[in-house]
Amino acid sequence: RLGEIAANTVWDEDIRLNAIAFLGEIYRGDAVWGQQPSIKQLIVNIIMQLATSENALTPVIEPLLQDLSTNGDAKKQALYRKCKENGIVFYPLKGPLPELASPSLLDRVQNRPDVDGNIRLLKKQRTQDRGKTGTKEFLPP
Repeated sequence: RLGEIAANTVWDEDIRLNAIAFLGEIYRGDAVWGQQPSIKQLIVNIIMQLATSENALTPVIEPLLQDLSTNGDAKKQALYRKCKENGIVFYPLKGPLPELASPSLLDRVQNRPDVDGNIRLLKKQRTQDRGKTGTKEFLPP
């Protein structure tokens, strides 16, 4: 999920940068986050993939990759080199963002009305109403 946030330009740059930094922190923090090699490989792969994306935050990613290459003991450094040698295993990082089922916490704090919720309800109601009539409506362009 952090890779998706870092890759998606819908998010503010600060949020994307923090997602990348958090990936690095998970990789470095064996005592806190564990030493699972498959997770470490996945993190390196995600960061390498982010470095090649069109919306790359290269000024942050390149130094992070350099730092990760020298992080940890010889075994962890060998794991990093193996990831680099194997190359990037691409998978989609730009998944669609889920629709909010309720207003966000920020909207609630700022007392914004839940307009999106009302729109979803109206859309659902209109779809159901169309199904009841049994006719297909054509809306000209």
